[in-house]
Amino acid sequence: SRSRSRGRYRRGRNDRFSGARRQHRVADPCRVLGVFGMNRDTAERRIEDVFGEFGKLTDVVIIRDRQNNESRGFGFITFEDQKGADEAREKLCGSVLDGNRIRVDYSVTRRAHSPTPGIYMGDRR
Repeated sequence: SRSRSRGRYRRGRNDRFSGARRQHRVADPCRVLGVFGMNRDTAERRIEDVFGEFGKLTDVVIIRDRQNNESRGFGFITFEDQKGADEAREKLCGSVLDGNRIRVDYSVTRRAHSPTPGIYMGDRR
């Protein structure tokens, strides 16, 4: 009988799910903060109250599921100035908001993403 190759490129069927946590891109400081791990019941008004203590906000967006309009548990906050964003990130990252420990970090993108049609648009193999 033939045995499988034991070469260096052999992969087990569960290798891609080996428990390695997803690495987050490190973003440069900016006025836009991403808030992740939010309680799905947290409303924009609550975000405005909590983050507004650190400076004037120009925009608060909670990302919602397109089909049922439920929160996806993350959102983006834009501060009028950099100082407010820096202070909010430092003080609120790792804090508990509405029962969930949140991660607050600078946004990798500087503008909102363009809407997608809800289907995969990448290369088909």
